[in-house]
Amino acid sequence: LAETAEQVQAGNLDAQSGIRRDDEIGLLADAFDGMVRRVKDDILTLDSRVRERTAELEEAETRRRLILDAIPAAIAYLGRDEVVRFANRRWAELVRQKAEVVVGRPLRDAIGRYAHAAIQPHMERTWAGEQVGFEYSFPHPDGHTVTTKNTLIPQLAADGTVTAMFVLALDVSAEKATEAQLMEAQRMKAVG
Repeated sequence: LAETAEQVQAGNLDAQSGIRRDDEIGLLADAFDGMVRRVKDDILTLDSRVRERTAELEEAETRRRLILDAIPAAIAYLGRDEVVRFANRRWAELVRQKAEVVVGRPLRDAIGRYAHAAIQPHMERTWAGEQVGFEYSFPHPDGHTVTTKNTLIPQLAADGTVTAMFVLALDVSAEKATEAQLMEAQRMKAVG
């Protein structure tokens, strides 16, 4: 019985005492063997449940990623340390990087020092608990100006402290270009 207990302790859940007697030792051995079988069955059941649940979570993550990548908004999630914890495809494209490269990096590294300095006052207001909206324009490498309409949304803990921030950005460059063309046309019309 002691030898079987050592095997079980070493992780061998197939170990059985093999003791078949009609006395207290036999009763103890039978109870021990039964407990080992139940532990093994419970572990197998738990392993199966963990595999099923893991598959369900992976499927849900894939579905979530597909949905968030399909919407026409750039979305990111920043931890209190300003490390990018999540970025959808559009947000990564906005900062001209791949999402898997951006996630896990400090925001300053992902967007650059100049852009970070420009949006820092808005972020400070959000870290103070305020939802903030603003526009930000920056030059694209191909020469045109990109303008985004941004909303920073604080995530509040139960005690009211800000623990993270959601970033929602919409590229409004086309609208801004159309607006500028309209204003120019109106100016030309007024001039004559």
